[in-house]
Amino acid sequence: MLAQLRGAVRSKAALVLIGLLVLSFAVWGLSDVFAGRTGIGLAGAGDRRVLKADVERALDSYLQSEREQGRPSNREDAARAGVLTAIIQGQAGRAAELRYADEAGIRASAEAAARILADAPRFKDALTGDFDSEAYRGYLAQIGESPASFEKSLRDDLTSEYIRDAVGAGVDTPTALARLWVLNQTEKRSIAYVLVPPGTAAEVVEPTDEELSSFYEARQSLFTQPERRRVSIMSVSPVDFIDQVEVPDEDVQTAYEIRLRELSGPETRVLAQLSGADRSAVQEAADQIVAGATPEDAANTVEGVDLTVLRVQESELADDAFASAAFRAPEGDVLIPVPSGSGWA
Repeated sequence: MLAQLRGAVRSKAALVLIGLLVLSFAVWGLSDVFAGRTGIGLAGAGDRRVLKADVERALDSYLQSEREQGRPSNREDAARAGVLTAIIQGQAGRAAELRYADEAGIRASAEAAARILADAPRFKDALTGDFDSEAYRGYLAQIGESPASFEKSLRDDLTSEYIRDAVGAGVDTPTALARLWVLNQTEKRSIAYVLVPPGTAAEVVEPTDEELSSFYEARQSLFTQPERRRVSIMSVSPVDFIDQVEVPDEDVQTAYEIRLRELSGPETRVLAQLSGADRSAVQEAADQIVAGATPEDAANTVEGVDLTVLRVQESELADDAFASAAFRAPEGDVLIPVPSGSGWA
């Protein structure tokens, strides 16, 4: 367990914290960490503080666990092994999580904490399996906690767990990284070696300058770093100069006309369609329009003729003959009636 906790404090941040702790031990002594008032905060985030009592309680729990596993240890041993630093780091991280939870309005409910207590095997009656309040009070007396403080701490633990679970839910370890981690944890090597006592080796003679020079010349690549060059790269694209270019309107018009088909969609026309069952009636209405009448007046004047205004593309007209005639005629032209469906248009 001590080796595992040593591994947990190998980061640069942990080494800095360890250095500060070592310095404090040198100035005040190791025992001062556990002496004095218990309400002084060792670290904190906002209103959330890491108290000496919190650290002591966590350290005592760790030492108790070590003793139960046959590895007795004391506080000084734990501090030298980095356990104390790991505990303070953990408590400080928990304080930061809870500070965020306070600001975000996240808080485990009393009902959630009650369910945890009710399900804990430590507090269940051995015969009925129900929650045993006597066992609960006995445990609190053993660790020196009141029900209120213990349940508050439990709710804080649940709140921290909610935040870590929410953050972890969006993290997916890359397969390549997972494989490297598994390899690092499980890789084994078989080695064979022979111990050679110092007395069995011949006396090592100091090499001469000529021997050193010859050794170096034969192995220069071992003592030479790869060649390095400093390179400056300037990236240039047309977009960088577009605001500095002036294009004459004539050039823009010419380019547009060349690319007209590319830049344009299918032709759309607005058609005033006069339709009816009698060809002569449709022709009469068309003649009135040629004479100067509007399509609306012509449709209202000639009996049996209906007016429909269409805004369509050629492909949208069902009658191919009518569509071809309408889209081949010049703008404003009046067409002669053509068959359309069961009538004329």
